Amino acid sequence: MNAMLSPADAERVETLQMVRDSAADFAAAGSGVARARSLRFLKPGFSIEALKQMCQLGWPGLLLQEHFGGAGLGMPEFCAITEELGSVLAPEPLIELSMAAQLLAASAEQELLAQVLNGDALVLPAWQESVNVWESSPSLAFVNGKLTGVKKFVPAAGTASAFVVTTSSGLVLVQANALGLSLHVENTQDGCIVGELRFDQTPARSLSANEDAMSEALLCATLAASAYLLGVAERAFAMTLDYLRLRKQFGRAI
Repeated sequence: MNAMLSPADAERVETLQMVRDSAADFAAAGSGVARARSLRFLKPGFSIEALKQMCQLGWPGLLLQEHFGGAGLGMPEFCAITEELGSVLAPEPLIELSMAAQLLAASAEQELLAQVLNGDALVLPAWQESVNVWESSPSLAFVNGKLTGVKKFVPAAGTASAFVVTTSSGLVLVQANALGLSLHVENTQDGCIVGELRFDQTPARSLSANEDAMSEALLCATLAASAYLLGVAERAFAMTLDYLRLRKQFGRAI
């Protein structure tokens, strides 16, 4: 089949397989689902070391062009990674980190972006104000360099060094230790840890990325999350088949 592909397409297929194999090796080295279970309900809810390894592999910047410090690859490669991570329920906020990296790149925040890609800073997007909805016109107020309002459902918020926040005036950057920012962290039913950010005249800095950049980053994150859930479903199906092959009833295999 590969003989029918153009050289460029054959190279893309080879690259995609190499990326998937790398992600599969990473997932296998982490003791599989047992690792995720061991981190449930424990702060920060994921392995900082594992996230740094993902940064060393270049995954948060996979979708960025090389002049931004990225790999210049596409969604098929990134989705291959998240699908493999889903198969072991990897709890690290890679998708959120990649989303923030795209927004920082669109804002020409080269210095902070480099820290994110190197694993020296954890910048996360804060874009939800209600369940499963991105408000295209967020209610969060940004006036005279100060933020007032609430953002919800921010994964790994307790470990972040900064947040990229959607506001009624565009995107802003908020340091995690900024005055007037309070964080309420809670466990979800599946053991993840999410945060609610409450801003009370919190200092912030405007970013130049526009709504189109946010829409693009959110679309990429949605596709990556879908691939992650596909990995979860495929693993659950495989485990079910393994169990059914061993299950017996009335002395016979079912």
